[in-house]
Amino acid sequence: MGNKVSPNLLQTAATVKKFSHFNESDIKKWSAEFNANYPSGYMTEKDLQLIFKKLFPFGECNRFTVILFRTINISGTKTIDFNELLIAYSILRKGSIFEKLRWIFRLYDCDSDGVVGKDEMIKVVKAFLDMIGASFDVNVDVGRFISNIFDDLENKSGFLTFDDFKILAGKKAEVLQIFEVFD
Repeated sequence: MGNKVSPNLLQTAATVKKFSHFNESDIKKWSAEFNANYPSGYMTEKDLQLIFKKLFPFGECNRFTVILFRTINISGTKTIDFNELLIAYSILRKGSIFEKLRWIFRLYDCDSDGVVGKDEMIKVVKAFLDMIGASFDVNVDVGRFISNIFDDLENKSGFLTFDDFKILAGKKAEVLQIFEVFD
């Protein structure tokens, strides 16, 4: 089961345009900026950590950026290229509800097995709050918050499929609202 996309799928400009909600001139401008900042044509996990450390200088960014890097890196390589970054940004900024849900589900699915367990969700939310906590007034008992979510599920298996996640998002918007800090 997977959250991986064939690397060949990401190679063509037509494919990038298909997966992007932005116009061609913006894409060209951003691509030039990306290539100026990353002449190798890709960014590493360390590069992403440095970006988030600047955004959240008082938080602990490493754990969240590892999770985020894995989610953006749909080719499964150890680097993120411009196309992968553009696709993630496009989905999060202008994607449909379905696209956003699918992307956020992949973020929570830390082991890429196609389901999200309570421990995975706790891991992601804790990492996120550790990153932003010092910058924002956030006081949440993550374990209890996530346990309440799982207790309310009709599926008592202890994990969420994507279909369960879609239903959950309709009932408990706070599962998604935690990431609105990036809007």
